[in-house]
Amino acid sequence: MQIPLLPSPIADGLRWLRERGHQPWLVGGAPRDLLLGRPVADFDVAVAADGFALSRALANVLRAAWVPLDEARGVGRVVLRHHHDWLWLDIARFRDGALEADLLQRDFTVNAIALDPTTGTTVDPSDGLADLEARRLRPTNERAFLDDPLRILRGVRLSATHGLSLDPSCQPLMRQAAPQLREVAGERQREEWLKLLAPAGAAARVERLDDFGVLPHLLPELHATQGVTQSLPHSHDVFGHSLLVLSAIEQLWPWGDDPLWDGPFAPWRAPIEAHLQAELAHGMTRWQLLKHVALLHDIGKAVTRTVGEDGRIHFYQHDRVGAELLDGISRRLRFSNEGQRYSALLVSHHLRPLQLGHHLPVSDKSLYRLFRALRHSALDLALLSLADQRGKAFATDRAEVVAACRAIFAAFFDEPQRYLDVTPLLDGNEIMQRFGWQGRRIGQALEFLREQQAMGKVRSEDEAERALRGWSPKAS
Repeated sequence: MQIPLLPSPIADGLRWLRERGHQPWLVGGAPRDLLLGRPVADFDVAVAADGFALSRALANVLRAAWVPLDEARGVGRVVLRHHHDWLWLDIARFRDGALEADLLQRDFTVNAIALDPTTGTTVDPSDGLADLEARRLRPTNERAFLDDPLRILRGVRLSATHGLSLDPSCQPLMRQAAPQLREVAGERQREEWLKLLAPAGAAARVERLDDFGVLPHLLPELHATQGVTQSLPHSHDVFGHSLLVLSAIEQLWPWGDDPLWDGPFAPWRAPIEAHLQAELAHGMTRWQLLKHVALLHDIGKAVTRTVGEDGRIHFYQHDRVGAELLDGISRRLRFSNEGQRYSALLVSHHLRPLQLGHHLPVSDKSLYRLFRALRHSALDLALLSLADQRGKAFATDRAEVVAACRAIFAAFFDEPQRYLDVTPLLDGNEIMQRFGWQGRRIGQALEFLREQQAMGKVRSEDEAERALRGWSPKAS
């Protein structure tokens, strides 16, 4: 069997283990992807000894970072740098004390293959190699999903990303186990959910979860949007629209072939890509969390739907209600404070770029107040608004929304000192000395000056003082 060369730090680590009398077996996703010819960055190694202690010793030898994962189960992680990439080497003790017993407790047969990359020897107690050859995803046993219901999400993701067909036995077993998702720890649900959303084509995977009866138990707020009809310009119910928006946000990735990035947004293509790739929370990028928000941005519509006397359907305050619902989801899935705030903020303001587009050109005051509320997330909001419009009946870009988004990008990247990081021409001490004000009024005065400067009405200390003499907190 021809095995691709391993990255040198991984090969060095496996050699070190062998030299100390431990037979290291690659298990989990690494053998699967190596045999499929796919790149691997995450290597799981099973040994007959204490992986916790071995991983710590190996990290010291390789001068790498060490992460203690589970001392009781004998699992530790070595984090390695290889060229410009990060590699993860997890070392774990055999479950139930034996390699085959360990493999048979895993989720799918293609993940239950052990590989010695030096000799090409494999241990395959559940015929995973045959399933890999047939491009088939099959559980190792009938209790696989009941033992860990998150394997449903993992299976749907692997099926799509690795070109594997779910075995016919999967659907009834998945549907049987789906209600148990409610019992799984929130942080584990979050991690598997965000992984499922991350690769392109996420909408189809969400639909697959719906087919397997997962959504009522994982995201009942999203499931509740099914059958919630809408008036034009919508062509789908709220659930269908949400899937379209999720697909549309993927089309707006800056280094895709969307014409906006070669046209009106061309000057900011590279910095927006860097912005979206920045980590925000849970080791996830803004881009990954934006996809989560794009799918859930309209969940407030399920509880705010009304029909007017003219027969038109309305969803008054669905943005505010949706933000409250998403805040509840974030708490349930144990999002960090930053991830929770980001998600609710985008949903509560998701109509704002459209509203700005109704009053072109966008005023300096409106831009300043947008950035005051959202800071850097105003860029994410602009992309969400564009995707929201593409998810409607006309499925194209509205010129006024494109213009509003262009104004947001230009203000953020070209004039941040005016709209984002405004330094008042008079500081708090100067205001106190000149006016004798104290306490809360100082903060209000500073905010008033920032806004006046963003609007171009105050350009010097003298103008700032004159503006404050004609100002009162109520007026602002």
